[in-house]
Amino acid sequence: MDCRETSEILASCGFKNINKQVFTFKIIFISMFFGLDIPFILYELESKEKLHKYFNISKILTADQVYKNFSLQDSEKLVKALNPILNSKDHVKRRGKKTFIVYATPMDLDINFHRNKKTKEHLKSLNLK
Repeated sequence: MDCRETSEILASCGFKNINKQVFTFKIIFISMFFGLDIPFILYELESKEKLHKYFNISKILTADQVYKNFSLQDSEKLVKALNPILNSKDHVKRRGKKTFIVYATPMDLDINFHRNKKTKEHLKSLNLK
């Protein structure tokens, strides 16, 4: 999110105050990817200098400022900006097979609610092969 290309994409989509937008997107992505609350993320960033440096953040906004900044944006404008940003980070050529990792927990599920149930005795009496 800190690269020049991201700033150019945000500016071309009409975003003002690029640094504030980049900070907001960083916090939103951290919240989405790790399932954490935004106030908790901001508290951790304020209290731990290592996180502050790792995410390359010079000024930390309050939770209200992050919520306000994100809510004021137009959804179409956000999609128009975030798709190229996220796609620009993936320089892998997509040829050949694609691999998907899926986690699935097995469970019994019977969705045939209107079935005509027959007992084994009834089936024997029908003289079926």
